[in-house]
Amino acid sequence: MKRKIVVPLVAVGIAGLFATIGGARGEDGPHLSDVPTANTKAIGVSPVSRLSAELKQFVVAQGATPLENPQGIVTHYGYENDVASPGDPTQPLMVPVVGTTGEAQKTEPDKNTYLVFRDGLAGADPHYDYGTEFLFQGHEGAATVAGAKQGLITRINLDADAAHRVTLLATKDVDGNDLKTIDGSSWEPLL
Repeated sequence: MKRKIVVPLVAVGIAGLFATIGGARGEDGPHLSDVPTANTKAIGVSPVSRLSAELKQFVVAQGATPLENPQGIVTHYGYENDVASPGDPTQPLMVPVVGTTGEAQKTEPDKNTYLVFRDGLAGADPHYDYGTEFLFQGHEGAATVAGAKQGLITRINLDADAAHRVTLLATKDVDGNDLKTIDGSSWEPLL
């Protein structure tokens, strides 16, 4: 029996990546060919992913993807608007431009959790059907706000259109404190 299976891949840099398995057979799960050689580590190099022949990789969100519900400097999936574009202050400066200093802080979406909800989930737009498949991500390494790195949590809505693709879920914990990272590598408890 052939069927398509969607599996999350760890987001690299500022892109949410997914892969589909096109040739899954049998009850014991997908059958994947080996990758004969792994990418070698090279400082300053970002090699193309090497996947099993049965996998196809595609981007579902990238840094420039606007959030459907921006808050403060948190306006895009992979950038914070702490350095605004000189041509449009609602947009973060994503690449250096002559005559400006710096660029917007990139966030690091990681700690991926892929979930399927039988009845779907609600979102910022109460009249929109967000679907059933979601990728939840914590973002760290972001801009400094009030002396701490501004953390955030997003949800990529895999069944949604572009306007509803990425929902900002949180920039604060249950007590109203800003989410922040410890040493840029782990999250403080949310509860």
